[in-house]
Parts: sequence; C-alpha cells; structure tokens
Amino acid sequence: SGLPAAHSDFNSNILSCSGLTKGMVQTTLDSDKLPVYVSNGCATSAASFAQWYKPIPNVNQQGFTKMVVSYDPSTSTYTYNNNQFFPIDKLYFGNEQKLHNFGFTLQSHNTFVSRPGQTLTVG
Repeated sequence: SGLPAAHSDFNSNILSCSGLTKGMVQTTLDSDKLPVYVSNGCATSAASFAQWYKPIPNVNQQGFTKMVVSYDPSTSTYTYNNNQFFPIDKLYFGNEQKLHNFGFTLQSHNTFVSRPGQTLTVG
C-alpha cells in the first residue's frame, strides 16, 4: 500500500523506529492473512498499523508490482536483492518533496511446494 507522509506511523517525530524492526508483529497472520501488530512503539496503535495493509480511501492506496527473484540451485533458495528498492517512486501519493517514496508496505503472495525437511525463511 502507498501511505502518505502525513500518516501517523510514517515520517513521525514521535516514533523512533527505522530499518529492520523485529518483533513488530505476531508470528501468525490474522483471518485475512495479514500481519497482526504487537505493541513495540513502531506504530501509534494497532488501528493505525491495520491501515498499512488494507485499502482505505483517503488514507492509503493499493497497487501491484512484479518482483523478479533469483534461484540459487546450490542452496535451493530464491532471493530478491535490490539496494535501490523504491517500487512506488512518483506513484500514489507521490514522493511528497522527497527523493524517494518511502511510505509503503509490501505484501507478497507466492505459491510453493513444501517437502519434508525443508524450511521457509522470510526476512
């Protein structure tokens, strides 16, 4: 979802989170297959966090993009690696006078076959 800079959880002077934030969500998804917020100071409330993943008029905008992953047969892993990952630059609410649009969340849907002994690691 594209979220405006004015959203209470983005570009806030109140919240002190940046970069990778572990422990922000429960280990299981809700009935809509969305993350469930755990209070850790990185969102103003569970209600504001819920706005990150559900399209809400005048609050956020939803869009879709393709991400190409690479497969490494020696480790049987798929990876996506892009240090300049700004998939919604100039889209939705725009860059809001910034070089890049940092106000987005990512939700990924994939299909895979699980075999005994294999693990799935995300993060």
